Amino acid sequence: MLGHELKSERIPQTLLFFGPEGSGKFLTALELVRVLNCRGEEMVGGTSPDTCRCSSCKSIQNLVSRDLLVIAKPNFKNTFELWRRHGVGRESLPFFVRDLKRILVSIADEARLSREFESLQDMVHERERILARSGEVIETALAISSSLEGSVIGIDRIREAQRFLSLRSGEGRYRAVILDGAERMNIEASNCFLKISEDTPPHAIIILITANREGIKETIQSRCRAYRFKPLDEELMGEIVRIRFGGHGEVQNPQENAVARYFERLVHGENDVLTLTETAQEIAERGHATMFFEHLAHRLGKRIPHVAGKSMDEVQAIENLLKKIDFMHSSIVQFHGNVLTALTDMLLNDVSTIVRYAS
Repeated sequence: MLGHELKSERIPQTLLFFGPEGSGKFLTALELVRVLNCRGEEMVGGTSPDTCRCSSCKSIQNLVSRDLLVIAKPNFKNTFELWRRHGVGRESLPFFVRDLKRILVSIADEARLSREFESLQDMVHERERILARSGEVIETALAISSSLEGSVIGIDRIREAQRFLSLRSGEGRYRAVILDGAERMNIEASNCFLKISEDTPPHAIIILITANREGIKETIQSRCRAYRFKPLDEELMGEIVRIRFGGHGEVQNPQENAVARYFERLVHGENDVLTLTETAQEIAERGHATMFFEHLAHRLGKRIPHVAGKSMDEVQAIENLLKKIDFMHSSIVQFHGNVLTALTDMLLNDVSTIVRYAS
């Protein structure tokens, strides 16, 4: 849908990219801004914008464009855990530097963290130093990620976005704001954002990114064109890891790992109410509800053929749970139901069926 809108030059001014962590939301947002501002001066190997190396494209890809403002509070833990696992090489260094710039953006309004990690801000411009000390840099990035837990996007950052969008474009056609971790806007920031979305200047776009759509006010969502990102399949994830991280061999999908831990916890805590309620709370707080429901439905669906020849009662039990999952998922996504309530209800009442057929 986004590609069609781009070709027809009907891109909405306020977009919402939602889906699980690691599903390509930020890179898609960055690519959209790049294509919109491409000057087409230096095509490489073809005539399409994705082969361009013009100054606008390069500055946007490197997060240094005067036409792009990134405000970020996402969870970087999985990203830098992958860097820790695969290491940083000369070929993967540009991707690593871009991830470092994203995490530095996230502490721009955190005075204590900015001072604490000032050396990292200096180092980001010296790639040879980064390469030589990549292990130390990765650990620092993971420490920043931990320090950012619970931090919010305040009204000052949204006002900054408002001022930015009111300026004339630098070298591109559009001025763009990417708000990564949009669910972390506090009440004041959310109210300020509503005013911006009602009066966005011409040739300006705002892209909200979230792994937890339920955490964004319904009034904000109503002003956005929403695009859902699904978890990447294993083959595509493997290819991305090989290109981005220089990894080889079998690739572990971070989303699969997270879900596997939830199911393992349910198996060991099937009869422990505290474990079940804490698991529901963690799934909700990490924005993994949609991912959990999707993986649970997939696992249950795969079990139906195996039990169909044994007992129709078992088939009925699985189908009933699948209907419940579909209802709960729809109530959350479409009607903004309470995520924690839905998850707690399911885990407390259906844990035996989940453990038996989906673990």
